[in-house]
Amino acid sequence: SVSIQKATASLSALNEFSAVKWADLHPKFESHTKLVKELQADLDHVFRKIRFIKGKLGIPNLEGDGEDEDEGEENLNVEEENDDTAPLQDD
Repeated sequence: SVSIQKATASLSALNEFSAVKWADLHPKFESHTKLVKELQADLDHVFRKIRFIKGKLGIPNLEGDGEDEDEGEENLNVEEENDDTAPLQDD
């Protein structure tokens, strides 16, 4: 009875506190998640370019170089080959 009321009050206070913190942090989490995804896309692009250049130069890829994940990406089209002028996004 009294202990249940205290527990309920504590849980209500915790829920209110959590809601305020979530409202404050959620936009930051979304922003950071978007940034990480953009960085991953940029890194994927860079590593595809490196694999393409290594293929052109006849340099073998090392084991564990991510080759198995992206099989067939060495056959990049001409647009990607000449895409050296495209800057990475600076958002």
